[in-house]
Amino acid sequence: MTAGDVALVGFPFSGRASVSFKKRPVLVLCTFGAVPDEVVWTVMITGSLQRVETPGPGDIAIVEWQAAGLAKASVIRTRRVWTAEQRDVLLRIGQVSTKLLDTVRLTVQSSLDF
Repeated sequence: MTAGDVALVGFPFSGRASVSFKKRPVLVLCTFGAVPDEVVWTVMITGSLQRVETPGPGDIAIVEWQAAGLAKASVIRTRRVWTAEQRDVLLRIGQVSTKLLDTVRLTVQSSLDF
């Protein structure tokens, strides 16, 4: 995995107590460390029609969603950052442009600026 990749992962799911993970796409922000401590910093991607039509704070539309390997119009939820491990990555499905990756990184960085 490299920065800018779009991958399917088992993402923590808090909507239902009976399901702890949901297979969903994420954008890889960066990877660092070495096995066995290598980590993958990601942000959630959603194809929720509600989010696509009315993005929330920190949501960024993926204009070229087909090139990213996504099945439908989607948004990146920059407020939903997750640190994964390589074993959590199920499949690489695509990649976003460098420009979009830079925009997402700046948005996440500004959110973390306490």
